[in-house]
Amino acid sequence: MTTSARAIENYETLLTLSRELREAAARGEWERLTEVQKRRAILVDAMAPIDSATSLDEPARRRKDALIEQILADEAETRTLVKSWMTQMQQAIQDGRQELRLLKEYRRHAG
Repeated sequence: MTTSARAIENYETLLTLSRELREAAARGEWERLTEVQKRRAILVDAMAPIDSATSLDEPARRRKDALIEQILADEAETRTLVKSWMTQMQQAIQDGRQELRLLKEYRRHAG
């Protein structure tokens, strides 16, 4: 396989992993999201030397650009989903703290 073909294949794999991340976030599968993110980080590290040393012809460059656009769109959606979950978790923590304060206050006055 040529380095050009390998570079494009890497971006296609990165797109697949980005979609898996998005799907895991949408389903609230946080352990899966973490596992896929680790695989993605390994791929990105492996891609860097190949990508910087590879010169692409015009069709390959257009394909790479299209893949990057799709990857960025998936990553933006994943971030939105994760931020939403984090907001829900922060609210649940605040609610729990409020309940704990009320319980302590009740026990102090009842006992």
